[in-house]
Amino acid sequence: MRTKRNYFLIAVGLLLGTCVQAQFEVGQRFVSGAINLGANAFEAERPINSSSNYSHSFSVSLGKFTRENRATGWSLYHRLNLVKVKNIIPEPRSLTGLDLGVSRFVEFYKPLGERWTLFARPSLSVNYRVENSYAISGPARPDNTLILANQTLTHRIGLSASLSAGVLWRFAPKWALEGNVAGITPLSITFGRSEYEDYGLVPNTTPANFVNHFIQYETTPRLSTGYVGLGFRYFY
Repeated sequence: MRTKRNYFLIAVGLLLGTCVQAQFEVGQRFVSGAINLGANAFEAERPINSSSNYSHSFSVSLGKFTRENRATGWSLYHRLNLVKVKNIIPEPRSLTGLDLGVSRFVEFYKPLGERWTLFARPSLSVNYRVENSYAISGPARPDNTLILANQTLTHRIGLSASLSAGVLWRFAPKWALEGNVAGITPLSITFGRSEYEDYGLVPNTTPANFVNHFIQYETTPRLSTGYVGLGFRYFY
């Protein structure tokens, strides 16, 4: 892992330190992003196994070239996941995941010709996340209902610094295909609050609440390789 991280940092250093040819214009802007939607419903013979799910996520980046080989901008990210499970008493929260994030980035470019360009993107990010998990107790009752034993609601606010690298293929004057091939996160700090509700074995009773506050931090770089994230970029 350390060898891969060193190769990645050396490659980025060569990318940023090499003289480049002009391929972009100062003042030119761009936008890129992605949207994902998903929904499903599962109806089983036994009602306790039936559930429905909805999820969506989107990300968008807006940037402007301040130099012929450098751009600055902002990225926004949002994710929502809802799950509804039938025949659990009391009914657990349907919100299982929510993310809101914003980051400030700078991109440095090294053209490889008229259409291909390497880029490196250091960024600082702020993220807010909500997660909910639950557990049930015992087998189903005679009426095919289950008892909610406990559930935990967690709020997190995270700060992180990261560096990613990728390649652009400009197949048209205003369009490019963007591929992210590697990333590293040398620093992350998370502030959180979790609320644990214990319902015991009797449904429809007031739960016992336990609240926990926590701080998590990581300074060991996490290297992400072996994947390619594709997207489109529009210049205007």
